[in-house]
Amino acid sequence: MLWRDGTWTSTAPERPQVVNDGTSQLGISIYDSDYATFTYSSPAGAYGMFYLGIEPADLFDDPAASELVDHKRQAKAFARWVRETTGRSITARSVRKLMARPGKAPADAFVESDVASLLILAGLTEPDWDS
Repeated sequence: MLWRDGTWTSTAPERPQVVNDGTSQLGISIYDSDYATFTYSSPAGAYGMFYLGIEPADLFDDPAASELVDHKRQAKAFARWVRETTGRSITARSVRKLMARPGKAPADAFVESDVASLLILAGLTEPDWDS
């Protein structure tokens, strides 16, 4: 799913990438309820990528399956993205609590719960996953 300037569409890329085209955007891809990839960017410069659920490297027991994520930097950048995009103030710590990290068990059995929690925290509505 792709959120761009307030609207969700189902036209997210197979492998989300950070693209800054002058709009605020958030790409979410969920893989078999195990993990989700979040990519985001804003015109003011907040951008990045992180996982929710379990990191692909842990899921597939293959270190090359995950992109390297600087969790502290990404949590701060996503909190900045939320502030720039929705005007809501959230803490980097609240984002880090939901992020997948190497060797960390997911907060919930289904990553969709973590995705919903992060969207609520960010002040965004959930997309219609069936569209």
